[in-house]
Amino acid sequence: MKIYSFGEETKPAILLLPGTCCHWKRNFGHVIPLLQEHFYVLCASYDGFDETEDSTFPNMLIETAKLENYIQKNLGGQLFAAYGCSLGGSFVGLMVQRKKIHIRHGILGSSDLDQGSSFGTWAMAKAMTPLLGKMLRSGKLPVWAKKKMEEKAGAEYAQAMLQLFGCSAATQELPSMAFVSNTSIFNQFFSDMVTPLEDDIYVPGTKIHCFYAVKMGEEYENRYRRHFVDPDIRYHAMQHEELLACYPEQWVEEVLASCRLDGRGMEENDFEERHFTEVERAQAEITESGNPRNHNVTGWALSLWEIQGNDNILDIGCGGGAALSRMAGHVTDGHLTGIDYSPVSVETSRATNAESVAAGKMEILEGSVEKLPFEAETFDKIVTVESFYFWPNPQENLKEVRRVLKTGGTFLLVADIYEKPGLPREVKDNIRKFHLFNPTREQFKNLFREAGFAETRIHTKDGEDWICVEGTK
Repeated sequence: MKIYSFGEETKPAILLLPGTCCHWKRNFGHVIPLLQEHFYVLCASYDGFDETEDSTFPNMLIETAKLENYIQKNLGGQLFAAYGCSLGGSFVGLMVQRKKIHIRHGILGSSDLDQGSSFGTWAMAKAMTPLLGKMLRSGKLPVWAKKKMEEKAGAEYAQAMLQLFGCSAATQELPSMAFVSNTSIFNQFFSDMVTPLEDDIYVPGTKIHCFYAVKMGEEYENRYRRHFVDPDIRYHAMQHEELLACYPEQWVEEVLASCRLDGRGMEENDFEERHFTEVERAQAEITESGNPRNHNVTGWALSLWEIQGNDNILDIGCGGGAALSRMAGHVTDGHLTGIDYSPVSVETSRATNAESVAAGKMEILEGSVEKLPFEAETFDKIVTVESFYFWPNPQENLKEVRRVLKTGGTFLLVADIYEKPGLPREVKDNIRKFHLFNPTREQFKNLFREAGFAETRIHTKDGEDWICVEGTK
């Protein structure tokens, strides 16, 4: 497998994933120059489908792992966007499902997401492989098949799709596909249909967008909604991948709209600001500043700590500053730091704790848990109250928390709900509505263990849905 790159590395990275039996240049060569204005463009060229390599397509899971390894090694495991053309949409779904990397925007380009039984799919793949192989080697579609496609969707669409697929005259921009082996064709066709994509896939901080070609039929929209929680369905009265093949400028506009870019492109921090504005609105609706319930759960959780007078303590997602105010009475010779992504919360917290801030005992900063502006081993204690639901990448964010915590120090994660049987319907509705990350007790333990905490203790309160997860570095 090869990954080809285009444009400036300082721009948000988008990974393009070709369709079944397609060459990356034929799929995306006409849109890469347009995307470069806004993105650092990466384009995958699968094993067995790159003329510069002597390779064979193995199966979907091995290729997925190779994509993940590249992103981990070259992009720190973080990808701003991934677009999958047809089969490429399966790769997008698998990478999101596996959670080995984090993708902010996963875009499926009218992917069909077909899945079938092993035997039935094997028989279909065996029958289709020689036909597909002959088409790729000759660069031509059988006359009867071409005529049928033109009658169904029009000559312009038929010609564009043939060029996308490889059934057109080869040029420097549109290379011949004659080198592709029948083994690669079979392996790709078969493994795509038998590699399961889970239902109700949901990852905090990831949004799935589906370019739904309405002329394909309602069953495809139903599949998108079955496999992904609350996907962004973008309707187009078109055929399969017609938007990409026939209307490149409009396709780019849809990609930009999906990624919430304004047409000029923007840096990662600009996206982060816009992302957190949406989170802030949700958080305000669920956990209002000064809510007595929040006040009570905070007091209960902090009572589990033995705060020392010389402690250096960080409050992540400090909100209106209530928790900092509580702790200020105990920290006499130490220091308190609050951080929040919302400038409004930062100003409110500073006002709430004006005396401590003026005395130099406390500092309130604007920033994100994704990249805490502190040296490693800085804080004796760290706390977050009612903010973990909204963290963009919980597993990686916990690692960042651990980084700035001193060895032997403790981190308290406080929430007034956690996933368990018997949650009220209203609570469940809010969890789904706002895409809250709400783990079970066991999932919390696993998250802390994977983040590298040496010890994790779970505290709950009888008669309440409260939870406090205490991690020691």
